Order: sequence, then structure tokens, then C-alpha cells
Amino acid sequence: MTSSGCTFMRVKGGGLKSVSDQLIQNVRSTEECEQMCVVRSRIADPCRSYTYDNSTMECHLMWSSVRMLGRSPLEVLKPNLFHGDLDDCVNFSLKCRENNLEIKASSMRMFIGKMMTKKSKKIMCEEAYQGEYDFSSKFDFKKCGLDEKKTKDSTYRGMVHVKEGSTSLVTIRDKMLQVNCHLHKSMPSEEQSLSVQMNVRENNKTNRVMSDAVVPTSTSSSPSTPKFSLKVLGLDSNEADTVHIGDFGWIVLNVRNSAEDFTVTNLVARDVISGRVLKIIDEDGCVLRRDIVKEIRKTDNYVKLKISFSGFRRQTEVVYHAMVETCTVGCMPKCNLDMMLPEEETNVHSGPLSLDLPRHRMVRRSLAGEPRELELTSDVYKVTGHKLTLLNPPLPQKAFDFKPPLKLQEEEGLQEEFQDGDVIVVKHSTSLMSSVKTCLVDDVTCMLTVILGATQMFLMFSCVLIMYCYYQQWRFYRELNRPPEHNVQYYHKPPEVIGQT
Repeated sequence: MTSSGCTFMRVKGGGLKSVSDQLIQNVRSTEECEQMCVVRSRIADPCRSYTYDNSTMECHLMWSSVRMLGRSPLEVLKPNLFHGDLDDCVNFSLKCRENNLEIKASSMRMFIGKMMTKKSKKIMCEEAYQGEYDFSSKFDFKKCGLDEKKTKDSTYRGMVHVKEGSTSLVTIRDKMLQVNCHLHKSMPSEEQSLSVQMNVRENNKTNRVMSDAVVPTSTSSSPSTPKFSLKVLGLDSNEADTVHIGDFGWIVLNVRNSAEDFTVTNLVARDVISGRVLKIIDEDGCVLRRDIVKEIRKTDNYVKLKISFSGFRRQTEVVYHAMVETCTVGCMPKCNLDMMLPEEETNVHSGPLSLDLPRHRMVRRSLAGEPRELELTSDVYKVTGHKLTLLNPPLPQKAFDFKPPLKLQEEEGLQEEFQDGDVIVVKHSTSLMSSVKTCLVDDVTCMLTVILGATQMFLMFSCVLIMYCYYQQWRFYRELNRPPEHNVQYYHKPPEVIGQT
């Protein structure tokens, strides 16, 4: 849910009507005129001030403040005029998840302050900001003191304090956010009644007068609850139970009896056999697998995702799960705008917010009492589709005839010798490259074994190389420290030479 906390500098008994940029008639009160200025401040031509005339029930909106124009609302003093000049405006949005909530804020001014949750006087969680226009905070339900209401569905409530500035005093810019997260675990079901009439005759002979049809009824006292459903369709828009891997189809999320817009998050495909979970859309509603989701079509009553039944390599059974969150404005994530395609039905919710919206939707977002106290509520529903069987893709068929090889002819000749009901086991030899590809792509255990074996071989080669280097260095130093050899020659002299000496 999105809500706005805006602060106006109000003047009673004065205003400016001659410089207005847009005139809206049949406005019932000053608060409604002010809320129109708040709504208008979030689109192309922002509203900065307004003047309301209660005698004619006219609302005059201006795109500039009187201070920028150098004018004063006291120039025209009449008791039937009310003037407001926008001083600051902060838009808050609430997003609920399974274990926490996130509050996003967008301020017209640079925000310096903090968000925090308290329990009694103790601060449970706190986050500070220094000069931010857009800021957000995540609060864990249990850690930050957001109480859970014990009902059939999980409901978390709490107060979030938005403190602007560094002072500890309470100022007019401080805000209190009452947050409510309703996590619906199951879809609400319609009430059913069984009507049977019997006619008892003589000898206890009983005839049934009316059929025992189940007639759905609904109570007028209880408010209608949004009901969401998830269906998996083929390209022919019929509900599919069996498809081939790689085929295209649709995932459709329908809504009934909902006055608000909605967004789809946490779309996953769960393999029933292996338990593997394939994430397709994240918790913020952004598409993670664009190779699976091809396009998005959205109306007031449903969201259609054109998908490719891929992400699984073998035949298996898949169940799609998603979470649907109700919201008021800005429900389509900006990350998916390039995938949006127009649908035949008119989509009011996903279009830009304008003053052409029904008046009751504007008043519904108006704030009761002081703008310092805001309430944010979000409903999250878990939806699950039926079990879908994914078959292996069909083998491509050749457009021309060919003569089967001799080996295939021998196999066909052998098959004629067997009767129906016999089991024939044919072993096909696989090439080395296909085995390596299967090991590295499909089998995680084989891939890890190969990686560990390669790592061990690299370490062994490194050790041998280091030992060889040490050996060569030892040989070098041994040759260097060896003492030099002397070449001594001995001569044998005859006795005559010795006698002469």
C-alpha cells in the first residue's frame, strides 16, 4: 500500500483564484481539494498550492507556490476562501514479506533523520539517513517488535517512527506509521448449502423431489474478500496438464471481488520429484529468468505471463507457486516495464495516476486527522497452481526419406520375432564428448569429482616441480663448494741424470 504524508501551510479566509492552473468543480470540502493536490503532486504537473471556495464548491490548483510567484494569499480576504501551500510531502509504501516488511519513502525535500521501531520506550530497530530523497528500511517481524496476531492467517502490526532532524523533541515533520501486514495462508472459500427435499409415502416409500445440487451462497453481512487463482494454460488458452519442455504457454493469475490493484511476486516452479525450486520472479516483482518469461499482460482482473516451459532438462512434474500482494498505486515494478504489452481490456490500475480516477478512490487514500499519523496496510496471498507434467521435447522429424542403416534393419528384423508384451532392451553406445558434456552440465556430483581430481593433479604437479627446483639448486651449490683439483705430474729420471745432479 502507498500513502502520502504531506504538510501544508494553511490560511483561512484568504486565497488566490486568478493564478490557478486547473479548476475542479463540485468538490465537497477543503480536505478533498487538498487531497487532490496531494494526488496531483505525484504526476507530471505537480501541484504546489490550492485555493478552495466553499460557496461555489470549486477547487483551484496551482503548479507553483505563492512564494515562488511573489504573491500572498492575504491579497484577497474573503470568509469563503481557504488556501494551502505545500511545504513538504513524503510518499510511503509498504511491502510485506514472509519474515519482514520494507517501508520505502520518497521525500520532496532532502531527508535527514531516521526510522525506528519501539516497544514501550525501548528502541528495537533503528536506521539513520543523511541527506536522502529516496530511502527505505527493512524490519524483521520478531527482532523489531512487530506483534503477531494469532488468527488463521498471520497478521503483523506495529508502529514505525519517522523522526526528521537530530533533535529529540517532537516536531511537525515527525510521522507515525501504523503498519499492518496480513499474510493469507489459504484462499477464502465461498459458503455452500445443500438443499434436498424428500416426499415420504405409504410403506416408507421415499421419492426425491429436487436434486441434491450444491447451491453456492454468500452472506451479505460479511465483506467480500479478494480471491486469487493461478492457472497454467497452453498457447491455445486451454488449461494444460501435460506439455513438452521448451513449449510456450501462459501463467494466469485471476482476481475476483477486488477493489484494489495487485502485483505478483515470488513466482517459483517446484520440481515435485527432486524438490528443486526454480525462481522466476523475485520478492520485488522483478523477472529473474527472462529466458522463461517472454512478456507480461495486465488488466484489472488478471495478469498473464507468457512463459517457456524450460529450466528443467528431464521429464518431471512441476507445480508453480506465487504470492499476490494488494496495493493502490505504482504496483507494476519499473524493472518489468519493457516486458509489458497492452491487453484488449482497459487497465485502469496500471496506468499513471491522474485526476480522472473515481472520486471514492481518492478519498480512500486521504488521511484522517493529522498528517503525522499514517496507516499502511498490505495483504499478501499465497497461490498455487495444479500439477503440470513436463515431457521430454519430441525428436525432430526429417522432411525426407532415407534408407535405414543395416544395424537398424537387423534390429527391426529381431523385433518381428518378439510378441507384444515382451521387453526389449537396446543398449546405445555414447560418445566420449557427450559423456563429458553430461558429466559437466547435468550431473553435479560428477562435476565436483572432476574438479577435485583436477585440483589434486595440479597440487601433485606443483610438488614435483618444487622438488625438482630444489634438487637443481642443491647440485649447483655442491659443485660450487667442491675444492679444486691439482694436476700433479711425475717424471722418472734415469740414474745417470740423478748422479750428475
